[in-house]
Amino acid sequence: MTLDQAFAQCHEFNLGVMLDLKEGRDEVPFLKRIHGLITKHGLARAAISFSGSDAARNTLTNVRFTPTKDDFTQLAAGKRPNLSHRFWFGLP
Repeated sequence: MTLDQAFAQCHEFNLGVMLDLKEGRDEVPFLKRIHGLITKHGLARAAISFSGSDAARNTLTNVRFTPTKDDFTQLAAGKRPNLSHRFWFGLP
C-alpha cells in the first residue's frame, strides 16, 4: 500500500494521521509530497506529528506539531504564544 492509498483509506474511514518522520524530515521535496497528499485527501484537520524538524514545520503547514522549545520558553515567561496549530503530546 502506498502513502497515497493509506491517506485515501484514512479519509474514507474518518481516521486521522500521525506522522512519525524518521527519514526525510529535512528533505523539502519529500515533505512537499506529503503536504500535497494530506491536502489531496482532505486530512489537514486530522494530521499531527511529533517529528518537528524546522523543514517539516515550515513545509507541512497542514499538520499540527507539538509546541516548540520557544513556545515553552514564552509560556514560562508568562507570555501567550500562538498555540492554535499545536497539539500536546505527553507532559510539558
